[in-house]
Amino acid sequence: MPPQRSLGHYWKLINMRKNINLLYYWDAEGYKSWQKIFSEKAPEIKVFNKDNCIEDDIDVALVWLPPEGFLKKFQNLKGVINLGQGVDHLLKPGVVPDKLPIIRLVDEDMSKQMAGWVSLQILRETCFLNDYLEQQKNKIWKTVNFIPGNNWTIGILGIGAIGSHVAKSLTNFGYKIKGWSKNKKNIQNVECYSGKEELHKMLKDCNILVCLLPLTSETKHIICKETLSLLPKGSTIINAGRGGHVNETDLLEMINKGHIKNAYLDVFETEPLPKDHSFWEHKNVYVWPHVSAQTNTLTSIDQIVNAARCITDGLEAPNQINRSNGY
Repeated sequence: MPPQRSLGHYWKLINMRKNINLLYYWDAEGYKSWQKIFSEKAPEIKVFNKDNCIEDDIDVALVWLPPEGFLKKFQNLKGVINLGQGVDHLLKPGVVPDKLPIIRLVDEDMSKQMAGWVSLQILRETCFLNDYLEQQKNKIWKTVNFIPGNNWTIGILGIGAIGSHVAKSLTNFGYKIKGWSKNKKNIQNVECYSGKEELHKMLKDCNILVCLLPLTSETKHIICKETLSLLPKGSTIINAGRGGHVNETDLLEMINKGHIKNAYLDVFETEPLPKDHSFWEHKNVYVWPHVSAQTNTLTSIDQIVNAARCITDGLEAPNQINRSNGY
């Protein structure tokens, strides 16, 4: 039986670790939260922001939406950790220097949040919540409609780490679930599709289409007049992937024609959504401010600490992206 180690022994090991200087780039409130949790979980990682750091001392950056050219100033930067799962903003020219590894956040709690948010929008449709809220205003006691769960077909674009979790959670409601991805997947109780031809085949059956894809050159404007036309008349769109997945002009046209019933949108091509945008006041569009799955410091800290240590030790961290794939 190996000898037991005292708590002091483990603190000694922690204190022997080389200090890591981490740059946090996003909001001031988040900066304070991350400073606190790093001090508790990994005291060797010192957290700075752009206003109190020495640029040449920074080893790792933890970021969301850094501007073009900003990270280039940190000459000894060894890698970048994204504060979310989608990394399209980091792959724009000039944002992250070419040779630096980029680590995306894959957190089970974010998957659970997304499953809850998507379920909320789907239940609004399948339980006719919008109609019943309107009836309440007019004091009408009347059954609007009843369509059993197994008569609804939900299509999910993107069945990776988050999308597969969402797909599996929706099976509990009795819906028929179909999922589409670049490469063929095998998920229990989910009918899986891949490739352009199979996408068109899947869309023809979907009453509700959910987009959870990564944004790449191949998926930009994947929801457009062509694909929307393939959906059954009266279908609904839910987008929590990226704003660039939806051709907003095409979507508005298809809603106004009555082919698409409703759109629940959490992401947009321009964020914040401009105050003069038609989506704000459209009765069939429901606007959310990019909140469907938010980073939880408590559930993601271990992954981020490990990534920072791997980067500074010259190791490949889990969830390092393939730049050529875009995710």
